[in-house]
Amino acid sequence: MSSFALDGLTPGTIARPVDAAEAGRILAEAHAAGRAVVPWGGGSHQAGGNPLARYDLALDLRGLAGVVDHQPADLTLTVRAGTPLAVVQAALAAHGQLLPLEAEDPATATIGGLVSAGVSGPSRLAYGTARDFTIWTAALQADGTAVHGGAKVVKNVAGYDMTKLYMGSLGSAGVLTELCFKLRPLPATRPVVIAGFEEPGAAADALAELATGRLVPSLVTIVHGPDAWGEPYNLAKWLLVIGADGPRETTSWQVERFFGLASAQAALITSLDGEEALAVRQALMTPRSQGEVRLDLRVLPGQTALLLEALAFMPEGPPTGVFAEATLGVVRCTWATASDAWRAAATFADDLGGRWTLAAAPLALRREVDVFGPARPDRALMRRLKATLDPKGILAPGRFAGG
Repeated sequence: MSSFALDGLTPGTIARPVDAAEAGRILAEAHAAGRAVVPWGGGSHQAGGNPLARYDLALDLRGLAGVVDHQPADLTLTVRAGTPLAVVQAALAAHGQLLPLEAEDPATATIGGLVSAGVSGPSRLAYGTARDFTIWTAALQADGTAVHGGAKVVKNVAGYDMTKLYMGSLGSAGVLTELCFKLRPLPATRPVVIAGFEEPGAAADALAELATGRLVPSLVTIVHGPDAWGEPYNLAKWLLVIGADGPRETTSWQVERFFGLASAQAALITSLDGEEALAVRQALMTPRSQGEVRLDLRVLPGQTALLLEALAFMPEGPPTGVFAEATLGVVRCTWATASDAWRAAATFADDLGGRWTLAAAPLALRREVDVFGPARPDRALMRRLKATLDPKGILAPGRFAGG
């Protein structure tokens, strides 16, 4: 049971349903007894959220796995929530299609877990987040009642979009059992260009040059601290990683333009294709699981360069790792050891009018602060929604911003 421990709590029971009906019965019994339940997928994104208030039962949903329906001609896929992302991507690749979800560990992370945790990666610049391509969900309410939201068609405007309630809620709004997505064609090529710089300002200047080139990158990430990648990427303190998705003639032209616009300022520049490029894309996700403290910052895209400069010269100590989705204003920082340096970074984001979230931190720190940052006006609405959907407070109690 220790593998299901969270926040210093170990559940007394681990339930492993094999279908949605059994999961509903388990939830109904827990609801009647007032037992606190935490839904589990692969467990690779359980580090987030505020500390649990109670924890009696782990609901392991990996038995709810497999593709329910795939309509290649309609570009739609219905899949059970416990299916690993890697399994889904392999099945879709055989049809030349892609589900644009990304995970730190695709072999372990489940579809339902990724959506519940609100995970997104740098490719969301091109494809959006799960909010943009999830069109239907089947879920269980706290009392085990089965509910559906959305429709299994690409264009749907009927009624309130219940699917959005579960995204990023960390299992506190309901238990996902099936999801339907609209898919994308699998790009013929997905090369990346990597340019190295000694200062974050130089990387930001090169990015500004790229904005003049009428290019359509699929990802733009500024990275600091990529020592694990080895040479030549550890020869520069800051990297600008740019991806292009599409036909060979289109991506080749973009790569050539990237080189022309960035090479003047870069200390090094190289391009990769095929499996090497895919490995780099995955590396932009994997380091997020490392570090004692992880802080996610969100500012206006035009403020990203200013934020990176501040992070690089923080007197309290710069982060050991920085991953900035520069054109989206999303900056993820890691510190190898627990310290108060993250507070200065969070305060700077506040001063810019941005937001911050502690994505991972020692339990003592998470008990001290609200990991979702200063309360905003929508926090009261979240609490009312939680009280409506889960009046007994048995689903991951205390974990989400609304309780």
